[in-house]
Amino acid sequence: MELAYLRGCSEASSWCDPHLQDFDLLLSRVAARCLRERPALQVGCVVLAAGAAVSLVVTSLALLVAGAVVAGLGQGASFRAGLTAVGAASPAERRSAVSSSFFVVVHVAISVPVIGVGAAEQVVGLVPAGVGFAIGALALIAFASLLGRRRA
Repeated sequence: MELAYLRGCSEASSWCDPHLQDFDLLLSRVAARCLRERPALQVGCVVLAAGAAVSLVVTSLALLVAGAVVAGLGQGASFRAGLTAVGAASPAERRSAVSSSFFVVVHVAISVPVIGVGAAEQVVGLVPAGVGFAIGALALIAFASLLGRRRA
């Protein structure tokens, strides 16, 4: 199921060549394995937001695709790190229930911002809505990182 999910994770690049998606998947897996869970999650979130921001403000197709690939790398790395952390922290007899809950939360977390950006786009336009979303996401990531450092 992980492979099927990761293939669909890079929503921005889902229209791209399947070989590009496979490359995106490979790079996100390598990145997630090279970093420990916590840094992989943090770096993945920052890379996702940066790639999404680049995709929104570029004027060439090549940069749009590059931004989508970068966003897919970040999403894949953060998803894999999150699922790994949840699985490791769950008792063996509850692991499937906890993993299922993780998938529900992730899908809601992916859907709600898309709906919000769509609503904002109707009011302020696509680029301001997208850039605002990316800035907000980066601010939340920075805030969560600061909270994590205080707890550690």
